Amino acid sequence: MQNFSMHNPLRTLTSQFSRPAKSIPTIPASHNKSIPISTVQKYFQYGQALADPIFRPLTSYSPYVSPKVSFKKMISVYEDEPEIQFGLDFAVAVSVGAGFHFTAKTDSLANYVEQFARDINLDYIATTAGRETLGYGNSLWRYVDLYNDPKSFDIIQQLPLSTLQKIWWSGQSINSQIHYYEFRGQTLEKLLPSEVIHFRYRPSNASPFGLGMIQPLVTQVQYTYNKNGTDETRERMSIIDIKRSIQDYLHKSLRRYQRRTVYGLKEATPQQANAAQSSLNNLDDEQDFVLAGDTNITEIGAMARAMDTESFEKIYSNEIIKALGTPTARLYEKGALTEASAETAKKVALMNLQGFQKQMKRMVERFIIMPWYRANPLKDVNGVVIPWSATNIELNWGLDEKPEMSTTDFASLVAQLSPTLKKEEMIYKFLSNAGVDVNTSGERQ
Repeated sequence: MQNFSMHNPLRTLTSQFSRPAKSIPTIPASHNKSIPISTVQKYFQYGQALADPIFRPLTSYSPYVSPKVSFKKMISVYEDEPEIQFGLDFAVAVSVGAGFHFTAKTDSLANYVEQFARDINLDYIATTAGRETLGYGNSLWRYVDLYNDPKSFDIIQQLPLSTLQKIWWSGQSINSQIHYYEFRGQTLEKLLPSEVIHFRYRPSNASPFGLGMIQPLVTQVQYTYNKNGTDETRERMSIIDIKRSIQDYLHKSLRRYQRRTVYGLKEATPQQANAAQSSLNNLDDEQDFVLAGDTNITEIGAMARAMDTESFEKIYSNEIIKALGTPTARLYEKGALTEASAETAKKVALMNLQGFQKQMKRMVERFIIMPWYRANPLKDVNGVVIPWSATNIELNWGLDEKPEMSTTDFASLVAQLSPTLKKEEMIYKFLSNAGVDVNTSGERQ
């Protein structure tokens, strides 16, 4: 039986990422000390966790690319807008949030990788990375070696997207290559691509950044407007800003045209009018007001034209639904969808997310499972290492459905068994018919 109590299963993998790339020249220490203050910004130090810091001069031929929309802005929209939050959370729940299981060539291999998944809390990683990748187009993590705590497993740590400022690369070409990631939070950090797990979704034009569902909703759009025969560039607010401005306008309009009462005191002095105003301001909503003398009471606002708020809301709500690809939000609107259209909306949402499901499956296998297994391979009963290519390990979304056998099927199986079979042979045949992988000696793999 394989012992799963491994110490630091990612340490071997992490040590591989700690080696400087051969193509990066190291500047001698003496030269580092002689860098003038005016040119310090032309040098960077990345891989700060490395034993030997690496320096490389930056020139105009070392371009970088920044996010088109800051991650901080997209995260803020997710946290502040209930409609965005519901749509994205629903998409994540139905795509990667329902659990997972592994299949492999043998049960022992599947159990081996299942144990590793539990040790690193892959449920949390898959759900969190799925939400960031789907919503923001990117999710970044890194391996952390907990060498100071010998009783702990290594972990895969989430990197704050809001601090990712730039990706330095070789530029837009057929041989594009990422050099390092620049993070600016409380401190400046620069990490090599080999130190980063980068989940990316819908990259456009071979960009180092992915394109998430929220980005089109927070992007200001430029367009050309022809004025008197001359083209001029104008800028349209983002969908989210349009939504917020319309909601603010409707809120102010409804308050402006609410029913109000005007009291006209014909013979009141200014002091008496001020006293009446003060008394009105202190009344509770259900209380009446008594005035002495001749008074005209007029109601205004009651005849104001009803506002068509629904038409205003459609301006942005339809755009949000299309961007998130989750029309199920309409299920929570009274009378918005019939039972038949609700079922269709659900099917459309699931179909739209199948591609994302498959991409996340492959990225988790490639970036997490495969590197770990190659660093910590399982051995067969003869002590021979089982290579990754022979494991057939696959991540499958959803919980494992165990084979079931009805009473009729069980009775039929028993009737087929010969009374001369030994107990072990009967168990072997029963397990084989139930779909359990067993070897010729009757031991479960």
